[in-house]
Amino acid sequence: MHDWAGTRERLDALAVPCRDCNAAAGEPCVVRDGKGRIEKPLEAFPAHTHRMNDARKAPESRPAATDAGETPAAGVNQSTRDESDEMKGGQ
Repeated sequence: MHDWAGTRERLDALAVPCRDCNAAAGEPCVVRDGKGRIEKPLEAFPAHTHRMNDARKAPESRPAATDAGETPAAGVNQSTRDESDEMKGGQ
């Protein structure tokens, strides 16, 4: 199995509770039996799909706004963007 500990996917998912296995925010997802008892930690994925989707939609997991009130473009390295702005004279 893949070790998801410390990965961005797992860390992001841990920021919100899981509606599938009822794990609280900060606790890893688990596999439950038919009676709701915990069998083992979820190992095949970083978290349940619903939890990962909820984490993506959570306001605290979104990129921080810049001074101009805009969010950085996806895939744009903010430090590279700042350096190019400096080269243009701070425009």
